[in-house]
Amino acid sequence: MEQQQQQQQHQEDLEEVQHGPFPIEQLLASGIASIDVKKLKDAGLCTVESVAYSPRKDLLHVKGITSKLVPLGFTSASQLHAQRLEIIQITTGSRELDKVLEGGIETGSITEIYGEFRSGKTQLCHTLCVTCQLALDQGGGCGKAMYIDAEGTFRPQRLLQIADRFGLNGPDVLDNVAYARAYNTDHQSRLLLEAASMMVDNRFALIVVDSATALYRTDFSGRGELSARQMHLGKFLRSLQKLADEFGVAVVITNQVVAQVDGSALFAGPQIKPIGGNIMAHASTTRLAFRKGRAEERICKVISSPCLAEAEARFQISAEGVTDVKD
Repeated sequence: MEQQQQQQQHQEDLEEVQHGPFPIEQLLASGIASIDVKKLKDAGLCTVESVAYSPRKDLLHVKGITSKLVPLGFTSASQLHAQRLEIIQITTGSRELDKVLEGGIETGSITEIYGEFRSGKTQLCHTLCVTCQLALDQGGGCGKAMYIDAEGTFRPQRLLQIADRFGLNGPDVLDNVAYARAYNTDHQSRLLLEAASMMVDNRFALIVVDSATALYRTDFSGRGELSARQMHLGKFLRSLQKLADEFGVAVVITNQVVAQVDGSALFAGPQIKPIGGNIMAHASTTRLAFRKGRAEERICKVISSPCLAEAEARFQISAEGVTDVKD
């Protein structure tokens, strides 16, 4: 009896300590054949979660798979609440902006930032690449950053300047940022497969895609390709959400805008709206709109979020990245 209680206590301790992502090799203990585990890994499914989150038809496309894979079932709200308590917020570098975001950029979800050029989107991405490496008690994520650059705007020297502000070693900060330049939409999607394999072996806290929509505006043109563009974009965003779920990373994507032509523009000035339509709007967990203020001042507005109230915050762009406005 005492031995059973000890075993039960040990199992409960394991359940409290162990949480994803689990390496795909753990499927061997569930009766999955080793050859099937290898085939899944070769197909880019490196964790148990990646298999559980994949549609059945995608798993059937893995050539020669023979094992029966069981999908995830229901969980209790209390278990979900416990998982939510493990979520951390990565500081933006501005206390006022962090206050509006209730601590910073949330891990495990997609945060979309849209706005006109020079509104501070890329500068915030650079700042987050540094702050995500800070310790948890300093508002960081204690992990590495991954930067997918579709516009050629990434600048390592900016990271060195921001690192000095937070007292971090510049070369170490650069070593902890994995960078890739995306040249077309297919390449941009393939980079996520490589990202997944890298995150199995290392602790990453942040994925940045700057900009997630830039290449779609050039690779797909006209209304004739609109449907194909939206389907491709939807799959890319779904892959990003899977990475956020599997590895608990914060996903930050920037988005471009277009001028909105309607009757109100004649009276209220030019209106802008983010591109990507409903596909982008529904895929983003938190949506932030950036706009220019006076001089180096920028304004962030929370457009939609499941847990944040609609509010605005002022911040400033300086040599040290995103900071509070200096009155």
